[in-house]
Amino acid sequence: MTYSININRKYIERVINPARLTFSQVEKSVAISHKLYREKPDWYIVNNFVHYFKTHKDARFIGELLSKDVISLVGGSFHLAPAEYKPVILVEHANKMMLSERVGLLSPNVQSSEFNYCDLTTLHNLFYDLPRQHNAFTIKGLLEILSRHDIPNYEELKLQIIATYVIDWFTHQLDRNSCNLLFEYSDLSFDDLIPLRLARLIDSESSFAVSPNGVIDSEYPKIWIPAIPYSQLEFKNHPEQFEGLDYNISELMLDYPEEVAAVINILCTTDFNPVLKKYAPCYNAGISVSDDCISFLKSFIDEKKEEATKIKSLQF
Repeated sequence: MTYSININRKYIERVINPARLTFSQVEKSVAISHKLYREKPDWYIVNNFVHYFKTHKDARFIGELLSKDVISLVGGSFHLAPAEYKPVILVEHANKMMLSERVGLLSPNVQSSEFNYCDLTTLHNLFYDLPRQHNAFTIKGLLEILSRHDIPNYEELKLQIIATYVIDWFTHQLDRNSCNLLFEYSDLSFDDLIPLRLARLIDSESSFAVSPNGVIDSEYPKIWIPAIPYSQLEFKNHPEQFEGLDYNISELMLDYPEEVAAVINILCTTDFNPVLKKYAPCYNAGISVSDDCISFLKSFIDEKKEEATKIKSLQF
C-alpha cells in the first residue's frame, strides 16, 4: 500500500516576493561552496533573516516534518536540534506579468555567526587523518579517529554522533550522508584544542518509508541501508541483518552499549502519537495524510520500538 499527502493551499502561509540572495550575499552568513549554491540556489531574506526554501510536492514533506518532530522530542537530551521547517507557498514574479508559486518548506539558516562550519567531507581540514572522499566514511572509523585527537568535549560529541545515528535508524532515514552532516566549532584557542559539536540536523526527508518517487510505501525495505554505514563500506551492496535485527545498530550497540541504550530508552518511552495527530485529516490542515496512513505510521514506530528493545538486550 502506498500513501500520498494532502496539500490544502488555503491553510498554508504565503510568502510573497522575498528578496532572493546571490551567492556572494549568501556566503556572508552561510558556509557554502559555489557548486552547492548552484545546486541549491533558493536562499532568501524573510523577516530580516536568511532562509532556505526547499520545494516539495510529495510525501517528503512528511519525512522532513516528522523527523524534525522526533529529533525535537528526543534530541535535547543529547544536545541535538533539527533545522526548523515551515510549510509555505513561495510567490515570486516570474516576469512582469506572471507570478510563480511553489509549495515547499522554508527554513531559517542553521548556521550562527558565532561559529565556523564544515561538513564531514571537509572535516579533514581540522583533523588530517579523516578521509577526503565523501563515500569513504563509516561511523566506527569516524569515532575512532576523533577519539585520538584532543577534543575537549569528545564525550559530548561522541554521544551526539551516536544519538543521531540511532535516531536516523529509528526514523529509517536513508540520506544522512557526509555532505549534510554539519559540524560547528569556535575559532582555534591558544592551545589549538577545538570544541566540536554537531550543528542542527538538516535534510531528513528520506525517512518514515518515503520512497524515491515521493510516496509513503508500507512495503518499504525493512533492512536499513544508511548513507553512512557503521563499519562496512560495502554494506549497501551486501545488506544483511544480525540475528534478525538491524546490522548497523547492533554493531554500534556492541561497541557502545551505554550510549546506545541511553538513546533507545528515550525513544522507547516517548509517546509519538501527539506528533502523528498533527498530520491527521482535519478541515484546516495545510499538510495531512489519510487515517490509514496515520495507522501505518503508528505501526512503523511500534515496530521500531520493539526492535530497539531487542537490540538493547545485546549488551547482556
